[in-house]
Amino acid sequence: MIDSLDKSNETIAKYLQEYQEFASELPLEKRIELISDLEQVKKQKSLEEAPETETSTEEFTEEKMKEMMQL
Repeated sequence: MIDSLDKSNETIAKYLQEYQEFASELPLEKRIELISDLEQVKKQKSLEEAPETETSTEEFTEEKMKEMMQL
């Protein structure tokens, strides 16, 4: 088990080093652009996953309001 953890840590360290080298070579403007794109994708995914709970005020009749108030 320890051997597999050591290998996992080595793999993570390798990819972290590669990522840091890659990131350091990117100009600041490109990094900002990539982060902005990532945030847009995250926002789009959250909008797609959010349940649509739009209800208009017309849907709440006086009867429904009275029922809700009695609860």
